[in-house]
Amino acid sequence: MAMPTSRTPVHPVALIAAVVLASAIGAAAVVAVSRTQAVAAPAPPSEAGPSAVSRHAVTTPPTLDPTPAHSVQAIMAGLVDPAADGVWNSVGSIVTPTSEETWAPSTDEDWRRLEGHARALARGAEALADPVRVDGRENWAVPARALRVASATALAAAQRRDVSAIYAASEQLLDACQQCHTHYWLPTTESAP
Repeated sequence: MAMPTSRTPVHPVALIAAVVLASAIGAAAVVAVSRTQAVAAPAPPSEAGPSAVSRHAVTTPPTLDPTPAHSVQAIMAGLVDPAADGVWNSVGSIVTPTSEETWAPSTDEDWRRLEGHARALARGAEALADPVRVDGRENWAVPARALRVASATALAAAQRRDVSAIYAASEQLLDACQQCHTHYWLPTTESAP
């Protein structure tokens, strides 16, 4: 006789946490792979070698304009997370035993979109660094300020069209995210305003 099974509904916060965690793990993998590569602009494809630069268009940046009424989760899901993914996914490489594929912005449109991701990230950082949200918590304020710096670094790199600087900004961004997420992660018992 089969045992009856009970289905527990999945809480929306747990689902959001899973999506954010998957994005962070994917971004960490891209950054980890990029750390193994020389911090230099990818070389153009060569007919002689197995390495190739592929066309990998930069995604469209998010458009959320955060207001004080937006929750931290809404700012993260609607602005910070997609903008961070846009920066992280704009450059990278995949290395296998037989080949290497690298990508970076290659058109004016790619670079404009990357600038858009950096600007969106800056809007999110400003919203998260709002004094009402900080409320005297240094473990909130420090990573929020680090996110501001990372977004400014990404914007400057995109404006200069500097692939090496995008790699550096990606690492800086990952560090800022990890600083915050060691204290605040969905779902936690600590609530953020």
